[in-house]
Amino acid sequence: MLFFDDLHGAAAELQRTQAAARRFIKDGMGPGARAAIYAASEGLTLDFTADANALTTATGKLRAHQRRSSSACGAVRQFRESPRECRARWP
Repeated sequence: MLFFDDLHGAAAELQRTQAAARRFIKDGMGPGARAAIYAASEGLTLDFTADANALTTATGKLRAHQRRSSSACGAVRQFRESPRECRARWP
């Protein structure tokens, strides 16, 4: 499974990751090897397949989605408390 964190990095980082994935799909996967594409923002975007063209296409469609908090809760929480706890403190 090829995982892409398209939520926390800049677009340039994702582009470098996509290029590395394309090289891996082309040169690193052996005959009959299967892979899936999973993006942090969307979940599974392509199920396991041996189709290199489908994998490359799915990889190319990924875009960076920087998370922006609309509340103090997202900015302060930093993964230290649950969303419910955060909402209790920052209504």
